[in-house]
Amino acid sequence: MNVDDSEAAVLKGATALLELMGFRPFRVHSGKIQTKSGHWMTLAPKGTPDLCAVVPVSGRRLTIETKRPKGGKRTEAQRAFAEAEIAGGAVCLLVSDLDRLRAALDRLRSDPWARLDVDGEEI
Repeated sequence: MNVDDSEAAVLKGATALLELMGFRPFRVHSGKIQTKSGHWMTLAPKGTPDLCAVVPVSGRRLTIETKRPKGGKRTEAQRAFAEAEIAGGAVCLLVSDLDRLRAALDRLRSDPWARLDVDGEEI
């Protein structure tokens, strides 16, 4: 696998693009980790997407799950999380291609209330 084909590369590029376009993203980690002292710390719930932001003007939540360009798929927990967010009015995108992300973000900047599917296409 080429390094540029990794999920980490997509995440890094998506973060930079969101910042550049004024969406102010932040990284979210889910699951549990063990601290150096041996204690367990619970992070975000299972299925939480990689990035969260707010759509300028509308204030809608924008969540982004990044996947590698070839073969990356949402888990069932990620799908359930996205469906619940969408039902509440959020925009939830599945991103493996930065050009498609840019198109979705352009659409949201021109119409902050646009309804987009997980691939960034208008509903």
